[in-house]
Amino acid sequence: VRLYDAAVSLQVRATLVASVEIADGYVSELALDETFCAARLKSNDPARPDKAVVWDLDRGVVACTVSSPAGATFHSAAINDGTLHLLALYGESGKVQVLQHDLASSGSGAGKLKRKVKCGSVSVEGGALPRLGLAVSPSGKRLAARIGGVIKVLDSDTGEKVAKCKIRGDAGAANFDSAVCPVLFSTDAALVGTVTSTGLALFDATEGGKARHTATARGAITSAS
Repeated sequence: VRLYDAAVSLQVRATLVASVEIADGYVSELALDETFCAARLKSNDPARPDKAVVWDLDRGVVACTVSSPAGATFHSAAINDGTLHLLALYGESGKVQVLQHDLASSGSGAGKLKRKVKCGSVSVEGGALPRLGLAVSPSGKRLAARIGGVIKVLDSDTGEKVAKCKIRGDAGAANFDSAVCPVLFSTDAALVGTVTSTGLALFDATEGGKARHTATARGAITSAS
């Protein structure tokens, strides 16, 4: 993974390297803050776990590697204030949870699971998945988990639901090659947004409900920040 300095003519800031055993897998997503960078690795073998490799940016070394729990797969990742957040789907039950791993501790404590936040459940019959996505507010106090046509805004510490945003008439299924769907907070955490099949939708992160603002795109949007 190469990191570039956007302020200095895109000079290479660091090259991060890790050796990871992954069954016929690939890097499906990157997440970073000022201190850590995580690569989410997707396994194409259902019997083998997905993984997330986390580098310490100050030292340029691997801080920890996290594997998905038995029967679960990772579908989105975010880092905020020393915590790695991973959106996990449990295949048999359809449960969706955000797994929060500690990155602030050193040594054997790095990467330790510290909390599970329940986000609900989905139907996994026939192998079809709804669009899934995850975002963490800048303060780290709120999570936004997209499950199909709904975004749930949750308290990061307690898991209590703050708001429910309804993406009317759109489950995010069109114009995407994978089940991952970008979700994002505004810098003041007043708004939460997501990519739809036609563009972008922004919601009030406290009241939820219908979209406050929408924007139409001519082509498919695959990333947003």
